[in-house]
Amino acid sequence: MLPPELLRHIFSFIEDVECFDTVRCQPVPRRYLVEMERGRRNIQTKSALLLVSWQFYEIAIELAWSWISIYSSTRLLWMDGVITKRIPSKSLMHLDRHRNTTQSYTDTIENNGYHLPGCWIRRLDIVISAPNDLAYSHQSRIVAHILRACTNLRVFVSDISVKSVDCQRTASFVLDALKSLRHLTRLDWAGHEGPSFEDYIHLLPHLTKLEQWTTGRMASPHLSDKEVIQLLQQDGEEDSEQSEEKEARAIVLRNLKVIQVSDRPVYSCLRLISHLDLPSLTHLAFRHLDFQPRTNSLFSALGHQITHIYTHDIRTSVGPFGYAHVLVICPNLQHLTFSPRLRDERHQQSWRHARLRSLGLRAVLPLTMPKEDQLANNIASSLETFLRHVSGARIASDLPCLTTIRIEDSDDAALEYETRFGGAWNELCCAAGIRLEDTKGRRIPSELPPISTVAPQDVHEGTDRVNPRRKRPPILKRIFGHVVGGMRRKRK
Repeated sequence: MLPPELLRHIFSFIEDVECFDTVRCQPVPRRYLVEMERGRRNIQTKSALLLVSWQFYEIAIELAWSWISIYSSTRLLWMDGVITKRIPSKSLMHLDRHRNTTQSYTDTIENNGYHLPGCWIRRLDIVISAPNDLAYSHQSRIVAHILRACTNLRVFVSDISVKSVDCQRTASFVLDALKSLRHLTRLDWAGHEGPSFEDYIHLLPHLTKLEQWTTGRMASPHLSDKEVIQLLQQDGEEDSEQSEEKEARAIVLRNLKVIQVSDRPVYSCLRLISHLDLPSLTHLAFRHLDFQPRTNSLFSALGHQITHIYTHDIRTSVGPFGYAHVLVICPNLQHLTFSPRLRDERHQQSWRHARLRSLGLRAVLPLTMPKEDQLANNIASSLETFLRHVSGARIASDLPCLTTIRIEDSDDAALEYETRFGGAWNELCCAAGIRLEDTKGRRIPSELPPISTVAPQDVHEGTDRVNPRRKRPPILKRIFGHVVGGMRRKRK
């Protein structure tokens, strides 16, 4: 068994998943599903870690409770009871079986003075649905109660939907609880709820360590510019002369690096951002990047420091159009994810940028493979023309830093397109020194998996026949298996 100090050092490198880009193509999956596939949410995995040995248990317990996900009202009530110690944690009783004691785990935590297990929770995801406003108010009070117990919380992701309500204002007691979380680095309103314009003005000054922020759907404020300035003066406790001089930069968020602007209403979010001082902002994500007066004002102030932009569509009324407009106003841009309009001649302008390193392409391949070969060839040819356009700019040194192009369409039709036509696309990119990837980072087409024509149940039943080689377990599972096996042999 490795020394406890070394195990703690190893676990210190296991960080929460960073998901800067949560704007997706249609159909739009729920935002948290992207992280669910990569995050530490699996209960069986957590239980396996805790049952390796008592020495390992002492170290792994904090990791197991570091990420809590709540997907139902029942689970919400249960978690509230566990944290406040008002009900016994039956699901934790089985952890005492490998300990030579009759004392429950909950009692042990209480006797040691711990707050079970709020002090260990670093990330909290709440994804539930409320039938009406009354139920939402009740659930919000429980959420606020849990938040106050999570004194070391770093990430809060909330998606509480209310039926027949499109824009739900976050309850005041939840906002008051968030103000007490001084270590919060990520605030993510994933659904159609979120604080109002006025609530944000009172909340953001308390979140001094915030690094990533998703705004949520913000109702349009019924405030004039003069009333907004007065509200900022009251919250910032500044005299009127100083506030008037700094009316456009009243709230300072020095650590904020990422802003994800909710789908709608966008203009309220942009108006709020105009009153923030964001010296560290580098990543922006919009569902649709529509260049209108408020958007132009945002990029005029921050365009020089933006390095990553994620969007689905770039809308401009005057030239330069689309991506060309972004390349001009963001001189330090390193990555751009967008949906190119392959058949719009206005969006076939020259590619010129000194720092752009990677491109992400969305909605370039259809959701279904057309039956007519001619139609499939036309679609593949349109993408080939686009890649030739970009590769030509790379060869001509107009894009000297570009090294990667990723096609982010991820359904079966995209895989078939990439398998059938990927060779020609990859040849164009290779000639320019560009790596062409699919949505999972695999090279197109050489690293793509074969397209299976066998039904899923047939593959499962005939696993040994299809692939007689036994798949090796992950390295950590093999290490833990050797440790547990050695302990069993010693007992015998």
